[in-house]
Amino acid sequence: HFGDGLCVVSKTRDFVFYHVRKSGSSTGREVATQQFAGKDMQRCHGQYDHFYQVAFVRNPITRFFAQYEEMFVRTLAGKGPKVPEKFNVFHNDLPDYKSYERIFCGKDADVPRTRQLKPCDQVLSREKGELSSRFEKFVEVWDGHVFEAHLAMQAPILSKRQTGRCHKLDFIGDTKHTKEHWEQIGQHLGVQNVKVIRGRAYPRRMNISFISTKTYE
Repeated sequence: HFGDGLCVVSKTRDFVFYHVRKSGSSTGREVATQQFAGKDMQRCHGQYDHFYQVAFVRNPITRFFAQYEEMFVRTLAGKGPKVPEKFNVFHNDLPDYKSYERIFCGKDADVPRTRQLKPCDQVLSREKGELSSRFEKFVEVWDGHVFEAHLAMQAPILSKRQTGRCHKLDFIGDTKHTKEHWEQIGQHLGVQNVKVIRGRAYPRRMNISFISTKTYE
């Protein structure tokens, strides 16, 4: 699945930020549009090779947990892209999001939202291995087919479809050092006091302590 295609371009700063989903992309888009005068675009690769080009990446294991959980919700109960039958082993018995929420949140799943906050978005997972077992079933049968955009891996997103070689990048940031790396980018582009917002973040829905060594391997 080469080339995700989403990017932010600043023609005043000669700068391009490439989205890599679940690798600080919400934070990056906010910084690039609000502080670097960037505009959302698609298919930037090869068009701005003379610009300063940036992407952020993340530990591939923790990113895959996030990819899976995002895909899980976006395809739950028949919503979003259709899950191919051979991979549909992880949530085809759940009728709606509330059923999913009750697994990781317990009784708080029925507590009403207050001030845009849901209790289940704030608590650590209370699941007892059911969701991690569903994840392991998916890992066992999945062959890498990207049937939902968040499943795309980082290297292909940043690579050329024709050759598999990485696109030109001047800076590859690490989400573990998001603030520090955006400040470095700002210094290079003459933007002082870069403010980095925290992207959308929720506690992990599945309890990864139940995931077996075999699955990691």
